Amino acid sequence: MATARGAQPPSPGPDLGPTLPALLRQRFGVPERVAAVVAALIVLLAVLTVALRPFGAADKQVIHRAEPVFNLVYPTDRVREVAPHPGELVRLAAHRRSLSVAVTVTPLRLPPYAGNVPFGLLPAYADGYVQRLRARTPGFQLTDEGKARVGDTVGYQIGFSAQSSGRLEWGRDIMLVPKQTGVRLGVVLTLRQSKTGGPPGKRDQPAIDAVKSAFRSFRFGTEEA
Repeated sequence: MATARGAQPPSPGPDLGPTLPALLRQRFGVPERVAAVVAALIVLLAVLTVALRPFGAADKQVIHRAEPVFNLVYPTDRVREVAPHPGELVRLAAHRRSLSVAVTVTPLRLPPYAGNVPFGLLPAYADGYVQRLRARTPGFQLTDEGKARVGDTVGYQIGFSAQSSGRLEWGRDIMLVPKQTGVRLGVVLTLRQSKTGGPPGKRDQPAIDAVKSAFRSFRFGTEEA
């Protein structure tokens, strides 16, 4: 297209300013070749950050504001907050075909105790808890128990497995209290994984890992991990 006499040719685009290598050279005296390599590495890191993040992934915080106050964070691409079952405060779940994985939080009401609750009361309380768990879980097998830590909170955990009617179940229950003495209200944080027709496979692992990340995110209070 012809340009009017005396007029300047149109700009090919907006002025984006100096390039990153030019800025590094001007402001910090970085040699041109080194600056170009640094710029290329920054671009590559940005691309990898986007590429490695699951498509559509986003984290959401759920806060229980009544006593006991706590929160969890879960990835919304694989985990959903669903209606709690009777007696539960929060339930997060993921499903894939015959696989079901869930995190739940239920209230833990303890008797009066003057000593250290996590190290003194909870191990003794766990004996009765295991018996109740055994009574309502067909094929129950206790796999481990002992002290546990979630974030900065110390508690007591129970691990178990169960098998009934071709369904494999694995569970972990952690009893947690917001402080170590003089507390009577805490929570039981549970992780449940069950599958029909055999153990979980490679394709089940992303759903399992997503729910486990929510399980590990538990914190008393409203501040997330």
